[in-house]
Amino acid sequence: MTIRLGFFWMAMTFADILCAILAYGILHMRGVLGHEGWRWLFLLEGLLTMFIGFLSFFLMPAGPTQTAGWFRGNNGWYTPREEEIMVNRIIRDDPNKGSMHNRQRIALKLLWPIYLIGLTFLVPATTPKQYLTLSLRGLGFDTFQTNLLVIPQQVLGTVSMMLLLWIAERTKNILVWAAFSQVWMLPFLVWLRVVDTSKASRWTVWIVMTLMLTKPMQEKVAYLDQNDDQGSKRLDFRFTY
Repeated sequence: MTIRLGFFWMAMTFADILCAILAYGILHMRGVLGHEGWRWLFLLEGLLTMFIGFLSFFLMPAGPTQTAGWFRGNNGWYTPREEEIMVNRIIRDDPNKGSMHNRQRIALKLLWPIYLIGLTFLVPATTPKQYLTLSLRGLGFDTFQTNLLVIPQQVLGTVSMMLLLWIAERTKNILVWAAFSQVWMLPFLVWLRVVDTSKASRWTVWIVMTLMLTKPMQEKVAYLDQNDDQGSKRLDFRFTY
């Protein structure tokens, strides 16, 4: 579970990297047909998003036993045996899930600390990451440089995340390694707090912010699964988290 979810988050990071590269190229279209680069960026990336959404509408099957179709292939994605196994697992997971009240999802107090971690673990990095492009522009980098300078922290963050998840899986100790990212960010946050970044070298500030944001992302959904004692309601606990 830990490694599989890591690949999910890695795909999202690669999408961000691709968007940054596309933005770098599209913004260079400034002046084409008399339009600004940002207009081309909104138009082309918007059309790409619409195309992917339209494609997903036809690719998404109604259920595990209804994957065959003109757009998905006449043979479907699974064999009859695989479909039988999936349906049985879903039914056995919890046939009463439909009547479950949302209060029952938070009734297991053992999971409250994990929910609290889920609410707070991104707080230190959220603001620096959201304002990274504006911060880089404020340091004197132009738009094209900024779009390229956000890529290293995404690549390094993906590598560090997968490495940490692999170590956590091997050592069977997800919680300790999940706290590592907070320890990782602390010295960089202290540096940004005490140093006047307007007087420091812009490349030094960029390196510090990049290293801070390469924190290894911890995966706590797998940790949640290991701690709930009601396996039949595991999916509900994941949604609550």
